[in-house]
Amino acid sequence: MSETQDQAMQEIPAKPAVKVAKSDFSLIKGALLGAIAGFAASYFVLGTQISRMEERLDLSPPIVVVDFVEIASSYPQGATAEELEPLMKKTNNSIKKLKDAGYIVIDYQNILAAPSDIVYPFSTVSTDE
Repeated sequence: MSETQDQAMQEIPAKPAVKVAKSDFSLIKGALLGAIAGFAASYFVLGTQISRMEERLDLSPPIVVVDFVEIASSYPQGATAEELEPLMKKTNNSIKKLKDAGYIVIDYQNILAAPSDIVYPFSTVSTDE
């Protein structure tokens, strides 16, 4: 290299190393602390609300929906009143057992919509002793 090139190289300042300012760390710390505080507050509030909902559910009796039309349609066609009486008694006894077990029994015809897991199958009602 020539002498002028050496001088030019010496005049060009070296790039300073990238420094992270203290304020950047403070910003990161603040963001992390805020996220942790937000999570903790959400956990506490949601936990309290969920426990209140569970307490409320414990006070509410379970509901069962029975399709009496389906049960009645399973009775023999053209049966006399004497033949239907034991079948109807069996159905009423099944409903009474549900009531005694703490269930609210609702006729399917009075429901606009219900999840299938609360609809009591008529075969269970008609075969209960």
